[in-house]
Amino acid sequence: MAGTRPTGKAALSPPPPVKNSGFDRWMNLLFSKVSSSENTVVLLGGTQNSVVVSDPSVNSMSSLYMSVSKAGGTQGLLSYAINSGVGYTITSTSTTDTSTITYTLNK
Repeated sequence: MAGTRPTGKAALSPPPPVKNSGFDRWMNLLFSKVSSSENTVVLLGGTQNSVVVSDPSVNSMSSLYMSVSKAGGTQGLLSYAINSGVGYTITSTSTTDTSTITYTLNK
């Protein structure tokens, strides 16, 4: 009959869970070893539109994930540079960028 709902246990049961593959276990292990922290900085504009953050725990394998949490001024393209054992610098291509940047540092 048209418009009738299927009945029975099979129609109400969720699909069986998929067991973790070796790749999934490897990814979980990899990301459980990554130390990360979320931080916020504000760009101040000017000829050297960058923020220097001192963090002696960074190394060449560290990475930064950035996003603008509050736009300010004329936004530019963001970049970063890591100086192992010293810290990192977040820079905008716009000298009038006064945005608030939220970033996560993965060590």
